Parts: sequence; structure tokens; C-alpha cells
Amino acid sequence: MACNKKPINPAEAFKHADVIFTGQIKNLRYLDNPEQTKLEPRIIVTFEVSQSWKGAPEKTIVLHTTHNKFTCNGYRFQSNQGYLVYAAYNRPANTFVGNLFSPDNP
Repeated sequence: MACNKKPINPAEAFKHADVIFTGQIKNLRYLDNPEQTKLEPRIIVTFEVSQSWKGAPEKTIVLHTTHNKFTCNGYRFQSNQGYLVYAAYNRPANTFVGNLFSPDNP
């Protein structure tokens, strides 16, 4: 639980997520300088999916999010780590965005 947010009930998270999967990070690309101080750095995370519970059974999923320096709307992903991901589809931008993440290797 980050940023003093109320824990998310798994049933609620399942209901609101468009995709739920476990996967390993294969690529982590910053669109902004992670050292900037005024904005959350935007990142694109590419996962190799190992198991999917909801959404399209893709082998690779690309997630757009932020580094989560201070707004609590993203996540600080680490390369070559495995994660359990709950993400929503950002329909206007046609990309997956996420803010409900839990490492499967704490």
C-alpha cells in the first residue's frame, strides 16, 4: 500500500481492471528524465506475459504509466522483475495505463 491509500479489495480491483496478468519486465523506457523535479517521469513498460486472468491473452503487453515520484499514480518498476499487474485501458490514447500493481517477488 503506497502513499497512504486505502488497500484495494481484490474483487474490486478485478472488476475495474481491463487486464490482469503476471509477467516479467522485458523493457523499461523513460519518456522523460527521471531526475526532473516538476513532473512525474512517464515510462513505457513492456512485459512478457506468463499468465493472464482477464483481458486478451497477449504474449507481450505494453503499459504506459509514471515513475511515481510523488503523485502515487504510477509505480517504480525495476527491470527484469516479475509482477502481478492490474491495468485499465486508456481508451482515448489506445494504451494500457496502470496504477494497481503488486510485485509477485516482494
